[in-house]
Amino acid sequence: MPILKSESYKSGIAYSTLLNVVSKGLVFVNSLVVAFYFGTQLKTDIYFYTYNTIVILSAFITSLNASVLIPESMRIRVKEGEEKAKGFLNLFIYGYIALTAIIAIVFLAAPVHIFKAMSGFELQSIQDQKNILLLAVPLILMMPLVNLLTDTMASYKYFTMPMIAGIINGIFSIAFVVIFHSVLDITSLLFGLIASYSINLFLLIFLMVKNLSWNFRFLHTKVERRIWKNIGFAQAGNITSSLCTYTPLYLLSGFSAGIITSLNFAQQISSLPTHLITNQFSSVTGIKFNEQYARGDYAELNRTFLSTTGFLLFILFPISGIMFLFSNEIVSLLLERGAFGEKSVAETALFLKYLGFLAPLLAINALFSRLFMAAHKIAEAFWYQVFFNFVLI
Repeated sequence: MPILKSESYKSGIAYSTLLNVVSKGLVFVNSLVVAFYFGTQLKTDIYFYTYNTIVILSAFITSLNASVLIPESMRIRVKEGEEKAKGFLNLFIYGYIALTAIIAIVFLAAPVHIFKAMSGFELQSIQDQKNILLLAVPLILMMPLVNLLTDTMASYKYFTMPMIAGIINGIFSIAFVVIFHSVLDITSLLFGLIASYSINLFLLIFLMVKNLSWNFRFLHTKVERRIWKNIGFAQAGNITSSLCTYTPLYLLSGFSAGIITSLNFAQQISSLPTHLITNQFSSVTGIKFNEQYARGDYAELNRTFLSTTGFLLFILFPISGIMFLFSNEIVSLLLERGAFGEKSVAETALFLKYLGFLAPLLAINALFSRLFMAAHKIAEAFWYQVFFNFVLI
């Protein structure tokens, strides 16, 4: 099967784009299913707040993948050999496991009070939904690890692995909600995610051992001071990005019930162009940036950057305008059924109207970020991130 083999860039874009449509389509169908069965209410707010907080934490940790770890591992692979590159990545695989295990243990010590300190929800409301908090803990460990392994596979031109992982997540989430919503309620989503991430971990480890002859044995690996400096700069900038994403959630958790759920549904709709188009092109193009920069082929790197940017903007500007002009109609058509009523439509449409403006801007940002990463311009990327995110906050 092509999707389980190393691919060329052209076939990588073709297969991964197709699978990405399926993957993000399942994510969107999952949102429709959640809206139908649960609507917008306090328990869905707490679920989405908890899940999004873990996603933000995971994104903060694994932002190192694209900014430092994968470009550096590819440089080591070219300059020093395959085994040294694998040893370098193994060090961070075990580092991710250790870090997330510590975070999970701290959270398990007092989940209700920690969550209260992290949000504006009433203490009693959190206590009533304590099961959501406890079931979310395994995801703290599994999300960053799965992301690192899929990014590692992508660096070996297995471009479709992130999409396959997303498809597995989508199928299990939908199936668990449809089958178990009357028994497990909103926690059916979390049971589905735990099952899917467990399968993804097994599949990724199996494929890395079988196809890449990967040895996960921990060996002492010396990491250059330059790399630690790049990691420090990258994470100092990334923490502002995480705060930028987290701040609206924190502020809205003090508003009326259903607001965070409405925001989440609007983000799901508005982010479709970014997920289906921008992220796919930037991910594959980013690997190409890394190779072109490593070879010193700057003229070709420039042509790749300009052609990709022009193509993405040509597609995304009209989509952005449609979301601004027809936000109510879009939300009503997609979500207004079952437990999702007129009030939910109005609140979600207001978010969508303005979030729709982001699609072309995020495309430019994504490609510049990939360019900074490929060129190891970590300090420049840091100041760009800090300024940009503090303005947003």
